[in-house]
Amino acid sequence: MKKLIPLFMVVFVGCASINVKSNKQDFSLLTNQQRADLLKKKTGLTLNKSESKFYPVEYAPEEMKKFSQKFNMMPGDNLADLFNQEELKKGDLLLGIDNKSVNADLDLQEYFRDLKDRPTLTFYSPSDDKIKNYVVSSREVLNKLVLSKTTTKLATIKVSSVEPNSWADKEGYEAGDSFIEGYFANGEGYKYMLLGLPAEKVIRVERGKLGLTELSGVIEAFLQTFSDKEALIGTEGVSLQKESYLKLAVINDNEFKIKTIHRTRFLGLGVQFDCPARARKCGNRPAEILTVFPNSPGARVGFQLHDLVESIDGEKINGTHEALEKIRSMPVGEVMKMKVRRGMDLIDLEVARDLVIMD
Repeated sequence: MKKLIPLFMVVFVGCASINVKSNKQDFSLLTNQQRADLLKKKTGLTLNKSESKFYPVEYAPEEMKKFSQKFNMMPGDNLADLFNQEELKKGDLLLGIDNKSVNADLDLQEYFRDLKDRPTLTFYSPSDDKIKNYVVSSREVLNKLVLSKTTTKLATIKVSSVEPNSWADKEGYEAGDSFIEGYFANGEGYKYMLLGLPAEKVIRVERGKLGLTELSGVIEAFLQTFSDKEALIGTEGVSLQKESYLKLAVINDNEFKIKTIHRTRFLGLGVQFDCPARARKCGNRPAEILTVFPNSPGARVGFQLHDLVESIDGEKINGTHEALEKIRSMPVGEVMKMKVRRGMDLIDLEVARDLVIMD
């Protein structure tokens, strides 16, 4: 799965870490039934093995090489993945269109006719175990895509029940959701970025692929994630802790989504720019904001998706790198006066770096 830091965060300075006593259990000592019972108690989820049917690609046009996965990346991912381009291959399975899952009973020709311009198609590649998002540039390109009329079965883990008012219920999991791909990792790569290594050298550390035919492995990954989250409670006074997170590609009858369970803390504005600091292939792009995280300093003062930062404290900003360096240089809590372009309008915003905590 290709992925990005919904956290190419704008500030990574002055960060500290402390040792936190862990309350992790040795889940390997539990029986499968004990693991399943503990998962239900902690999350409200009951899981079982299943399989789902998908349409495989028979032929993909040459134009469908543009691989855009940045919205699915997370802390600890390899930032070089952002720039990869991969061809859609014969045998890749169509999972969803514009975040709607594609089930085997769907009349695809009729569905394609009603699509908006530049739809996003999501595929899973069984051969290399990757989720791929393709923004289709035109109707002509979409019409060249040929899908097999014979569906392919894929082993999945299915949610068989969700306890009312549980974590899973509040997070929107539903009975019938299927996990089709996933991984479990910790945030060490994110720590490296905070310590100032070039973005292109940030690598995945201790990440483990989930075999979604192995029910016990999926349950253990959930349990490990929640154990780590519990161990971090009360550490909000520091900007960074080694932490675990679990990401799953999930489908149900009408929706495709990437679900991530994690807890992150960092110093910054809580906004993500269009490329990481010092990434070699970004060039001097305008400082465009791609994500504004809820309950962050940036969200509270009114930053919006696709805002372009034009100046900070009266100094003209010529690109993402200048914006990041300027923001990093400001002491925590010191207000910055920013001008951002939003469409045809120039907007004045005042904001200060602070500790951002995401659940």
